[in-house]
Amino acid sequence: MYTKGFTLIELLVVVLIIAVLAAIALPQYQKAVERSRAMEAISAIKAVYDANKIYYMTHGVYADSFAKLDISLPWESDTKWYNYHHDAKGTKDWTMHLQGGGDKDDAAIFIARKTGPYEGAGFIYQLAAKTFVDMPVHELLCTEQSKNPHLFKKEKGAFCEKLMHGTEVVLQKKTGSLRVYRFHS
Repeated sequence: MYTKGFTLIELLVVVLIIAVLAAIALPQYQKAVERSRAMEAISAIKAVYDANKIYYMTHGVYADSFAKLDISLPWESDTKWYNYHHDAKGTKDWTMHLQGGGDKDDAAIFIARKTGPYEGAGFIYQLAAKTFVDMPVHELLCTEQSKNPHLFKKEKGAFCEKLMHGTEVVLQKKTGSLRVYRFHS
């Protein structure tokens, strides 16, 4: 006797097709989410960069504190990664560090992931090149932290090359803790 409905084989084929499609789509979705988070960080660092340029034009030095900048950054105070960073603000996922102040020849803004799959990856604006002598100045660069405190644990280039489509910048003087990439945001 014939009844209407699907056979077990037909249902298994449909489930298999859905599983294959999900396996293909999920990594692409996760990359899109991470890229979106990176764009939020880029917006934040660009805003701080613009405010710091205005501060420099007014005072002749770069700001050593977020409070000195004419910008509303609704982030909390954060732990500084290095002694030469003057101020730090952060969210649950990101930390932004400001290096500047009295030394007009040495200033930078650095933002990095402190959690998640791309922990230790971020962006830097080198405002004046004393510390990283041959790093491009006034250009937004992608970075992967290769030393603590937030070590980038994925393979080299996973964030800056594969996700942000950057190309590595070969520095004459090695930074020791950063891999630097040029990209177009």
